[in-house]
This record gives sequence, C-alpha cells and structure tokens, in this order.
Amino acid sequence: MKQTLSEISKAALNLIFPIYCQGCETPLGYNNNLFLCQKCFEKLSNPVISSCASGENHLFIKSAYHCCQYEGLIKELIHKFKYNKKIFLKNAFISLLYSAFITKIAPEKIDIVMPVPMHHADERNRGFNQSAILAKGLSKKTNTAFENTLKKSKQTRAQAGLKRAERLSNIKNAFSCKEHSDFQDKCILIVDDVFTTGATINECARTLNLYGANSILALTLAKGA
Repeated sequence: MKQTLSEISKAALNLIFPIYCQGCETPLGYNNNLFLCQKCFEKLSNPVISSCASGENHLFIKSAYHCCQYEGLIKELIHKFKYNKKIFLKNAFISLLYSAFITKIAPEKIDIVMPVPMHHADERNRGFNQSAILAKGLSKKTNTAFENTLKKSKQTRAQAGLKRAERLSNIKNAFSCKEHSDFQDKCILIVDDVFTTGATINECARTLNLYGANSILALTLAKGA
C-alpha cells in the first residue's frame, strides 16, 4: 500500500512539475530516474573506448577506459552536470560507468574506487566534486570500497586550453594523501568525468604509487581530443 501511495504521489507531482529528457526535452514518465529518454540514452551507450596502456605519457596508469568520445550529447550533459548543477544526471552517468566497469574491467581485481580530487577552494566554489559523486555511486553499485583520501593540496589553473607540456607542469606535485594512508599492493580505479591528455590522472596515479599502490586504472565518462 505504501508503495502504491508513493507511486500515486510521484505521478501527481509529475503533473505539476513534469520531467523532461535532458537531451531532447521529450516529456518523461514520473519513474524515469535517468532523466533521459531511451533514444538519448542509447546514443551514449557506445562501445567503451580504451586508451593509454601505460607508456611514455602515462607512466603510472596501467590502462584507461572511457564510455564515450567527448562530443555531442555527452559533452552537453557533462556541462549541465558540472556547471548548471544538474546533479540528478549522476544516475545516467553512473549507469554508463557501471556498464564499462563490468564489461572492460575485471571487477574482482579492483580493491578501491577513488575520485580525482578538487582543491578545497574550487570545490567550495562549485559546491561539489563531480568526480567524487561518480566514484561513490559506482562503488556503491559495484560493492567496491570507496576511498577519498587523495587530496589536491595545490591549487592549479584549469587544464582546459593548456598545451600538453603546460598541463604536465601545471599539475606536477599537486596531489598528496592523508597522513598514514597505505595502499600497499592495492589495485585502484580512479574515476573522473573527462580524460584529455591524462596528465591529471597520471599525476594522481604517481602519488598513489608512492603510497604503495600496485596498479592504477582509470575510468572516465568521456575521452577528449
């Protein structure tokens, strides 16, 4: 009975405050928690893109996976999520990350899911860390441990618009771990929204390596050019 009353309440509320697809503005049913119509969600459900097995540019990342190319609909939605505070889009994003996680990454080999941290001043200005929201949601959905002990101890310029050499210099030594952190022999999955050159995640991985991490993988919503 409680469930029925809850469903009725949601349906009634949707008549007053209708839900629309964040991709094409098609009206949605009250029980749609992705805030995307099926057609728009299917546009995002492309084969997962893999990149940068560890090499010269990503010495500390074992491998990286990305749900989409950073263009079109996913770019628009990530922008809404980060800058227009449409945090409810996390449900669709976590679904995409989960699909990539179970199809491309051996879940049983991941010990910890961890977000790319923001400097406390930047997080205060935005009001949230989008990477932490995604990482925490993925850890809950996969029943994998969540850690948020990696910290951004140096405020840096935005990486967007910088050349590769500038990105590397900008982010160098920007991260640290909480005192007494120990990731000895752990396999860590770092989660972020967009992977461009990989400089930020690689620097995160380098820091975690100093604290004993055995291998570090990356998973992002999108791969930038």
